[in-house]
Amino acid sequence: MGRGIGALEASAEWLDARRRRRVFLGQAAGVGLSTILPPAFAQSGKGIRLLALEVGAQSDMLARALQPGLSNALDTPVVVENYGGAGGKIAAQMALRSEPDGNTLLVGGANNMVMSPLLSNSAGYDPVRDFVVLAPIATVPFAVAASTQLGVTDLPSLIAAARTAKQPLSGGSAGVGGSAHVALEVLFHQLSLPLLHVPFRGTATASHEVVAGRIDLVVTDLPRLLPLARDGRLRILGVTGSRRSVLAPEIPTIAEQGAGGFRVEPWYALYCRTDVARSRADLLASTVQRISAEAAYLAQLQRIGFERWNDTTDAVNVRMKQDRERVLGLVASGLLRRE
Repeated sequence: MGRGIGALEASAEWLDARRRRRVFLGQAAGVGLSTILPPAFAQSGKGIRLLALEVGAQSDMLARALQPGLSNALDTPVVVENYGGAGGKIAAQMALRSEPDGNTLLVGGANNMVMSPLLSNSAGYDPVRDFVVLAPIATVPFAVAASTQLGVTDLPSLIAAARTAKQPLSGGSAGVGGSAHVALEVLFHQLSLPLLHVPFRGTATASHEVVAGRIDLVVTDLPRLLPLARDGRLRILGVTGSRRSVLAPEIPTIAEQGAGGFRVEPWYALYCRTDVARSRADLLASTVQRISAEAAYLAQLQRIGFERWNDTTDAVNVRMKQDRERVLGLVASGLLRRE
């Protein structure tokens, strides 16, 4: 695994140059391509495969939000295919095994485009070498929630409870190395507090365990937690992003409660294989950028509780690099382990 990590780190050094070479379109170029190339997709007869994780996962919901707009814009069928499990590795592997014709796209995020390749010997792909970002799609507001039995309401009271507890507080996540696990480890490491991580098969299970009082904490999607909090079944202590969420602006960030610089914010972008023809990649990128600003897509994002990531492909590359450095730091400190 050490050699694989080294390769990833080395590839990061030429990431910016590579991305500049594959820069995706000024708007004028995008308009020109959009008016010329869509029939190429329709005439191919293949349609578009949009790969995501399991049904109901964040990437699946985003894929289905993009599906109608992408199909209409390209005048071709778009089918969402689900490949759950293994921290998103399976979906990424399937995308890499596809033909480099631009007909197979991946809704990728931090789990499979950062963490899985760093933590697993069996990933079989390098996100920087093998994939290129077409467009950022969305971010997901995350939050830390506690069992009502713990008796805490915010970060300061959580710190006090952790310091007086006879054993480490327990925190649940959807699995080792995922965004929720990283959020817990980063927070407790930053606060110099012990933590007992308890992985589950999904954050829904972890959330139910917090409600039942069998574990102390969970980090997961804010939309999942809000109904439970409003029913008094758990308490949301703070959101993990760099700013408050529009879904619940009254909930402070963890950073503003004393954990300065803390930020864990799941993100998603659309990827294709690096060797897809430039003309196809540019068309796909301009199309997704246009769709992501349309009212129908924005309304669907609001319904599922996500937020539009209105930025550039360079911003995705920067976020990937930052997240990679954070994960490598956790590995070096022993808080995360490589398989």
